[in-house]
Amino acid sequence: MDYEPRCSFCRPKRFWPVIDDALRTAACDRRVNVRLLLSCWRHSKPSMFLFLESLSILSHPPLGCPIEVKLFVVPSGGERPEIPYAHVSHNKYMVTDQLAYIGTSNWSEDYFVNTTGVGLVVRQQGSAAGLTLRDQLKDVFLRDWSSPHVKPLGRHPECAKA
Repeated sequence: MDYEPRCSFCRPKRFWPVIDDALRTAACDRRVNVRLLLSCWRHSKPSMFLFLESLSILSHPPLGCPIEVKLFVVPSGGERPEIPYAHVSHNKYMVTDQLAYIGTSNWSEDYFVNTTGVGLVVRQQGSAAGLTLRDQLKDVFLRDWSSPHVKPLGRHPECAKA
């Protein structure tokens, strides 16, 4: 849902590069394809977009690191009633070539270090009985990645101002 490689609620704020460094290293050193799909809504922090832009810029020549970043915008307004903290994708998961991670934490230090969130790492063998949880999450991600609700990462995304 949210991505901010720092301690968001600390005073003073401090940089927390653990996840950010891992993503950059995977893409730029090991050439792992990294795709990030982040929620964009009225409660998105402006700093999140700057951090995402700093990741996305690595895909440009001459670096060419395989990193793609998009924004997921759940439509609101019209006949949809206004519900606080709704009209946003609250997904917090990661899919790799071998496993899936599902968690309750936004990707910032506060949530990983100072809250009592939970995370589950699943590694399953494929079977004739059906898709693994990892396969199912990959399918959900690919569905959302190509959804009409996905917008390109922009310098000043309008979805955060809604």
